Amino acid sequence: MTGKIVKNQLNKRELFILQLLVKEYCDTKKPISSKYLKSRYHLDCSSATLRNMFYILERKGFLYKPYTSGGRIPTDSAFRVYVNHLIHINQYIEIELKNLRNELKNRIVDLDNILFIASKLMSKFTNEMSFSFGITINEQRFRSIHFNQIGQSRILTLLFLSSGLVLDRIFYINDIQINHKNLKMTENFINEFIEGKTLSEFKKELGDVINNSKRELTNYSDMASNILMKLKGVISEFESVHIEISSNKKEICNIPLEDRIKNLIARVSKIDNTNVFIGKETGDKKFEDVSIITSPFKINNEITGLFGILGPKTMAYDFNIDFMKNFSKIISNLLTAKFNNWRI
Repeated sequence: MTGKIVKNQLNKRELFILQLLVKEYCDTKKPISSKYLKSRYHLDCSSATLRNMFYILERKGFLYKPYTSGGRIPTDSAFRVYVNHLIHINQYIEIELKNLRNELKNRIVDLDNILFIASKLMSKFTNEMSFSFGITINEQRFRSIHFNQIGQSRILTLLFLSSGLVLDRIFYINDIQINHKNLKMTENFINEFIEGKTLSEFKKELGDVINNSKRELTNYSDMASNILMKLKGVISEFESVHIEISSNKKEICNIPLEDRIKNLIARVSKIDNTNVFIGKETGDKKFEDVSIITSPFKINNEITGLFGILGPKTMAYDFNIDFMKNFSKIISNLLTAKFNNWRI
């Protein structure tokens, strides 16, 4: 063979053959031979021509041969090409999502509730590990915070976010007498600097606020500091990752997932659409043999969190990508409708 092979450049015929090979590998989980591919799709080229194309694709970095003889296996680059050129037409998904929409409409109570339900449904329909991340740190901004005393030592905290989402938690203040006036002063003090800040910005400043509270809140520093410390813990709860592992994916449990998923999310420069990370694209050596699909959900067009599934590089990309795109849209619409009445 003569001529220089240009790495990562494909003509239409090479792209077509590569797409067929990746699809078959995802279905069979076995190396694909030129003889098998020709027979499977009744290709109008000779076996010799097909073998030559396999060789070219191997030289360009899209295929590799695991044995001295036999078929080829796609590389991460091949999976990326396959994903980028998928044409999404799946009527089955539309039917299933219509049923899901009706089911979810009456089950949404709060953010924790929908994240838990969503993780289970994603795992059920894709048969992959799924995860839900409640707050996207770099997107959501605070509008205000409100405290309500509901018992001798209990405080209901309401965090109003820019999208209209309301986060609520009850926490206990022990060994300190809660005074309604001081509680309101603490609320006003926090609201002076909270508006417009992201979750991460607010968390970062809380430490300084706690240290300075004795100087600025002399008359009720103990109670203010206690509330602020509790609040810091409350905010951390909303950054938790809900993970659902399907019955046939138990082997993935062997790696600590929550922190790794958070790190992956932090590395995503743009999460305003559905993304696919293949193997090394995740930036995590523990994820080099898997693919991860993420899709954001929104309230009033503001990104509120992230859904994702994690599975083998041979996952059903066409179904899974379509499902994630449409599922996140359904959740976004339902959450927007629910929380619009809470906007202040």
